[in-house]
Amino acid sequence: MSPPDKHACPVAADRTAALGGERSTPAREKDPSSHSCSPTTPAPPPKNQTARDLLAKNFPTTPSSSAKPAARAKKPANKQIALMQMRRRAQPADPKDDRPSVNVPVGERLHVELELEGGLPGAPSTGGQIVYWFRKNIATGRALDVLAGRMGVSTTNVGARFSI
Repeated sequence: MSPPDKHACPVAADRTAALGGERSTPAREKDPSSHSCSPTTPAPPPKNQTARDLLAKNFPTTPSSSAKPAARAKKPANKQIALMQMRRRAQPADPKDDRPSVNVPVGERLHVELELEGGLPGAPSTGGQIVYWFRKNIATGRALDVLAGRMGVSTTNVGARFSI
């Protein structure tokens, strides 16, 4: 099999057809300077090329390696499923409830999800969120003290703020 023609010349195509489809075009017909044929016109750009150019002008592409904030774990669309998953991940916040012999019904638990920008000690490095549960009858001050202890924050610091 011979190499393809250097250009799309009708002379070479006619010769190939006359030979019964063989691709034995002489070298003089492959070279455009050896005979008179119209030069091939480049294919017109795709119809949407002007639109692509306009989009590239108005919306420059950003490098994909730019610093992006860590994406949170995707929450389910159904709130009931999200609550069930949160309750399953929850750990007892109060050390008194962190024993196998303690069995607090789910209806008597108050669930709290914590997230700290620098990350929480003991939290998975991917999400940085931890879910704790308390008994519903715990005092607010005690709950805040327990959470501060879990996060490693001093409760004597006057400037400390909690938001739940």
